[in-house]
Amino acid sequence: MSLDSVSTVSEWNNGVKGNQLAVTDKTKRSQKYSIDLSLLNDYAADTSFYLRNCDNGISELIVKDARGQVLATQKTGYYSSIKERFGQDEQGFMPVTLKAGALANIQLLVSGYNGARPDMSVSIYSAEAYYKFYKDSTVTANTQEYITIFFIGSIFMMLVFFWFMYINSRQALYGRYAMYLTMQLVYGLLRIGPTTLIGYFTLQFPVLKASLISPMILVAVAGYAWFINELLDLKHQRPSLHKQLKWVSIGLWCYSLVDWLVYYTMPNLPFQATSFFIIRIVLVLINLYILFSVAVFVKSSIKKYYIIGNSLFLIFGVVAAFKEINAVFSSTYFAKLNNANWYMVGIMLECIFFAFALGIRIKELQQEKQITSKRLIEQMQVNEKLMLEANQQLELKVAERTAHILEQEKKIETATLQKTKAYYEKQLSESRMQALRSRMNPHFLFNSLNSIKYFILKNENDTAAFYLNKFSKLLRQILEYSNRETISLQQELDTLKLYLEIESLRFDQSFHYHIEVDENLLPEKIQVPPLILQPFVENAIWHGLANSDKSDKFCKVEVNKLNGNIRISIIDNGVGRAVAAIIKENKVNKLNEESFGMKITEERISIFNTGSNGKLKIAVEDNVDETELALGTTINITLQNEPA
Repeated sequence: MSLDSVSTVSEWNNGVKGNQLAVTDKTKRSQKYSIDLSLLNDYAADTSFYLRNCDNGISELIVKDARGQVLATQKTGYYSSIKERFGQDEQGFMPVTLKAGALANIQLLVSGYNGARPDMSVSIYSAEAYYKFYKDSTVTANTQEYITIFFIGSIFMMLVFFWFMYINSRQALYGRYAMYLTMQLVYGLLRIGPTTLIGYFTLQFPVLKASLISPMILVAVAGYAWFINELLDLKHQRPSLHKQLKWVSIGLWCYSLVDWLVYYTMPNLPFQATSFFIIRIVLVLINLYILFSVAVFVKSSIKKYYIIGNSLFLIFGVVAAFKEINAVFSSTYFAKLNNANWYMVGIMLECIFFAFALGIRIKELQQEKQITSKRLIEQMQVNEKLMLEANQQLELKVAERTAHILEQEKKIETATLQKTKAYYEKQLSESRMQALRSRMNPHFLFNSLNSIKYFILKNENDTAAFYLNKFSKLLRQILEYSNRETISLQQELDTLKLYLEIESLRFDQSFHYHIEVDENLLPEKIQVPPLILQPFVENAIWHGLANSDKSDKFCKVEVNKLNGNIRISIIDNGVGRAVAAIIKENKVNKLNEESFGMKITEERISIFNTGSNGKLKIAVEDNVDETELALGTTINITLQNEPA
């Protein structure tokens, strides 16, 4: 036959004979159809023709000569491996090369998708027509491939970000969205074509690849419902909808596993095409129900972003699922997009609006955290007030009890009376010390929480996490020591080191610190009031070093033995007391900047000195050079083991 461009079965009337015969393949539980043709090459030279039979599961070509000997075989189709296809294309082409004047008998065995009747149309292309078709189709294929690659790249970048956020914060919101994006990324990788390494690899396992696409969509929808529960806080906003979406997620996960097993092991069961259609109708109805429920019953600042994003995804998903709708664009540029491209565009548009919603949700979570911190501080202040009131009542009871004892026990010996009075005075002293420690702790906690808040507002999440780790360790030590009257000097120095680490981080490590203990001392044997050094170090940092513009700022703590006593020196090279006083005087809110910690510390030292643990003496020195220029401040704290 003469062939200039393209012919179809219906056009063959000279030198071509064709018929169709249904045959059953019991091993694969499917029905194959046989198309038998006779093709005569009446050209004067050997000629290659190209048969095209597309949109089928498997198309198997068998070419025989007039004597029945097999000249060539070829496979193509959705379920054929990329290595078996001619030219590794996806257009369903199979070449037939005939010698001049040769007659070939052609048998084409075809089977459809999921047991459905296959596409029986067969076209024959000349070499020129084949190359023209391939050139024209490459433009469309490239457009589809570019969209798929862009989709994979976009989803991958978002996925990396949200997995990073989840790993660092352990917030369920980030984790659930990351899982949803993971499923969409896998779907994109399954849809990528043979021009990429991944696409070429997956097309070597066509049945496995095809069996994973539909279950992956179901798993993604299940993850989406799971994510929506957290995004819109449905557990509190709409508990009934929260429970329904939870079961929808579980149901879809289970169904996706069954769907994959059935599809992979029995890919040609006839009912699968119907099941494929029905499940998409169900998914559309589920999405519409969620949209309606959220729009009517949920109150949230991010609801509008969810509704817009989900609506766009639903619209594009419907276009992707139903070819009849997609056919509307057949005469436009959008005809180059396949169903998967429409689905991917819908996902990307949805992700944009979900990103808006997540941003607002993160801001709300941050505000809730700040409110919680504020309430914690307020509650601690209330506890402090209750403690002071309890101490006042205790003082009153002590006074009443003392008067009663004096009245009733006038005849008791003076020594016994003094002993009893000393006992109650000791109880009162310990109670006052406990009250002062409880006032000290909220003051320090307030400063530390402010520092954590500072890093969060600067979006320095890693620094904030590191700071919070140090702060939590320091907080545990403070809580442990809060009920003790004294702790060892070693414990006090360890706590002070933690505080210095936190403050150094707070000031961007603009100063360095050093704690040095005389090797002849045993600091674990020396008892001091808990947190007695911290206010002095805090004063040196905030009033001395913070106001200094020196490049090498430091704060040193030295512990030595002097004349049988223990001397603790806190040395800084800040601006000095005189300059610090001027700076403080010039501040607008100077009336409110009295050092709360220093005032409490003075009261604690006064109470401590009334006990039997020794006496603490404080001396402050101004460090100056030979021209009386301030070089910093030294605070000497002397612990006298015996009263001087």
